[in-house]
Amino acid sequence: MKVSRNALERYIDLRNISDEEIAKRLTFAGIETEDYYKLASGTNLVIGHVIKSTKVEGSDHLSFCQVDVGKLGKRNIICGAPNVASGQKVIVALDGAKLPAGDIKSVTIKGYQSEGMICSLSELGVPHELQSQADIEGIHVLNNDAPVGNTDVLNYLGLDDTIFDIRPLANRSDMLALYNIVRELGAIFDLHYNIPEIEVKPSFTTKLKLEVKTPLVPIFALTEVRNITIAPSPDWLATFLRKHGHRPVNNIVDIGNYVMLVTGRPLHMYDLDKVKDEHFVVSSDVTTTFIALDDKEYHIVPGDQIIHDADKVLCLGGINGARSSAVSEKTKRIAIEVAAFDTAHIRMSVVRHNLPSEASGRFGKGVNLYNTEEAMNLALSLIFDLVPNAKFSNTVTVEKNIPAQPRIYFAADKINKLLGTTFSEEVMLSTLNRLNITVNADKSVNLPLYRQDFFSLADLAEEIIRLQGFDHVGNEIPGLFTCVGSYDDIQAKRYDIRKLLRENGLYEVLTYTLTDADKNQTFTYLNNDEPLKLQHPMTPVRAELRLNLLPSVIETLTYNASRQQTDFAIFEISNITSTNYKGEHLAFAFYGNKLSQGELGKRTYDFYDAKGVVVSILDYLGINESRYEFVINPHQNDEFHPAQSALLKVQGKVVGIFGKLHPLAKEKALLGSEAVVGEINLSALLNLKTSLTKVNAPARFPFVKRDLALIIDEDVPVKDIINVIRKAGGKLVSDVSVFDVYTKLKDEPGKKSVALSLTLSDTNKTLVEEEIKDVMNKVVDELMKKLQVVVRGI
Repeated sequence: MKVSRNALERYIDLRNISDEEIAKRLTFAGIETEDYYKLASGTNLVIGHVIKSTKVEGSDHLSFCQVDVGKLGKRNIICGAPNVASGQKVIVALDGAKLPAGDIKSVTIKGYQSEGMICSLSELGVPHELQSQADIEGIHVLNNDAPVGNTDVLNYLGLDDTIFDIRPLANRSDMLALYNIVRELGAIFDLHYNIPEIEVKPSFTTKLKLEVKTPLVPIFALTEVRNITIAPSPDWLATFLRKHGHRPVNNIVDIGNYVMLVTGRPLHMYDLDKVKDEHFVVSSDVTTTFIALDDKEYHIVPGDQIIHDADKVLCLGGINGARSSAVSEKTKRIAIEVAAFDTAHIRMSVVRHNLPSEASGRFGKGVNLYNTEEAMNLALSLIFDLVPNAKFSNTVTVEKNIPAQPRIYFAADKINKLLGTTFSEEVMLSTLNRLNITVNADKSVNLPLYRQDFFSLADLAEEIIRLQGFDHVGNEIPGLFTCVGSYDDIQAKRYDIRKLLRENGLYEVLTYTLTDADKNQTFTYLNNDEPLKLQHPMTPVRAELRLNLLPSVIETLTYNASRQQTDFAIFEISNITSTNYKGEHLAFAFYGNKLSQGELGKRTYDFYDAKGVVVSILDYLGINESRYEFVINPHQNDEFHPAQSALLKVQGKVVGIFGKLHPLAKEKALLGSEAVVGEINLSALLNLKTSLTKVNAPARFPFVKRDLALIIDEDVPVKDIINVIRKAGGKLVSDVSVFDVYTKLKDEPGKKSVALSLTLSDTNKTLVEEEIKDVMNKVVDELMKKLQVVVRGI
């Protein structure tokens, strides 16, 4: 926000404080002053009267001017401006003047002696945005009543001023009002200030009807004004607006902008003759369209706060007016709106419609809900002064859900502890009083209504230290209790799993927790609960909390693959939260080829790479093989390959799924190479109780290996065979491994051949042949009995 020093000095005496000191103290008090600059500068200036202006012979643009400069006499000046003419009052820079563009000297031009320069505002350093088009194109022409010979030109023009460019933080939206900047300066420099209290008396009782149907609008006020005359604003108002970065339009619009800059409350003006039945309705659940003041059509959706009558939209509240109710040169009656709107909905509407404005910026940060009357009275008093014969009514106001001021209790010892200071209670109270904060006998705090950033005692502490200065903070480090930090059991396991995966060549990724509704309905094998949805998403792409990790990890695959990345593996560990579910998941993905010795030895990632990752995690966690199993994926869809995917079950419950992507899923993800992916419910594994890892000494007695070849039904899992062998052989079977599976038996369709190697041993003795035969016979009998196997050989 741009702030004029002259505007500030109407309410507070800053004569003994330099521009630099103001900027510095504001910044150190937390109100960043990004820049400050003189509005104009120049020495040896005087107001002159052009007695005569004639074109210079031989030049198409130069004029020879005789200029009366009062007591200093007359000066002959050559001027190149296209708009110079006899009879004008102008700004003259005399010989020896120092201007931003350089020094002025008496020179000879085209045979004429030029004893100075007739100035444009640009030559005095005034920015173009503060000038009219006529001023930009030529010299500045003064009013006819300008005093010839006046040497305090900049002061006369209101240009002897400094502009401060203030950029308050989001929590200090009160600093977007000139009155509050005055209050802040008064507190910083401990100065008295005078902000006027304006009272007005209505001339008649209005028939306006106001209906607020939405809880999003806490306060809405309307006042009717009659006998309006649209005209240019007076110079003082136009100059004020230009200094503060606004283009003057007309007296009514400019009064609204002036009130916004001074009080921080944006106003809106309606042509009352264009409002049906003079009935205003405020809603936030309407779907319609309207033409805004920029002549573009916008689609209103639920959540947009609008003002309308029975037929049409009158305004997109806090953002932009409608062309249908706009004030024009023919307007005779207006309704002035002073309102407040829900900040979050304002910000979403601005993004949705791409309609940022100074008003919406203020409403989006939050406005003072308690100065509605102040803003309205200031606007009405200005209209009364600038519009002859104007009359105004009483104000119709609807208030809903205005939040109560927070209750904070003052505690000097706690504030000193928070700050690391030793301020006395008297110093603290005195500092707070400068900020219009008082403390009652019961230590409850009375907060200024124009401040919205107080919530706790810490906020009071912040106010004290920013005014007193951070140099009061002690330079001693406070004593801290130290203790040995460590991970708990689950944290340690999670850390080690991350380390395990990284050591196996997988890169860890971090993706958005928010996703869109379509992606959230894919890969819902581990969690198909109802997702948690944001009430006001900034974009539909980030509207819901994700139910599973795989869609995000596959999206990461696509992102990297589209940027020519090949042959890599990634994983992510993240919390998952939905309506009735909360857990931690691990997702992983392999893409392209697994490299060995660089490009010399590479093979395509396959199902067994994914299974290897899963088994390595289970082994690390100490989950015995008897407690988990892999089963064929029963879900027939276009996400996982039907013949190369599996479920992980632990104690009968599905806790994971992995496998090769279905060709259609690969095509949809725009992947050029094969991808193998998987997801595990990590919480289920981490919370599983496991016994400590046992360490056995090397066997003292030799072991014996025996091979077993079986023919069995094709649908019987090998795991079932191993479990039967272990149970039948007892402690003497120390290991069972599969070394061959053959499924294409021509003579016995529906059967498969499985070859296994059994390791037999006894920790107390060497097994003899009789014992070995006895164990093998028991194993074969159990296999034939329980699984109906046919033994091909032992």
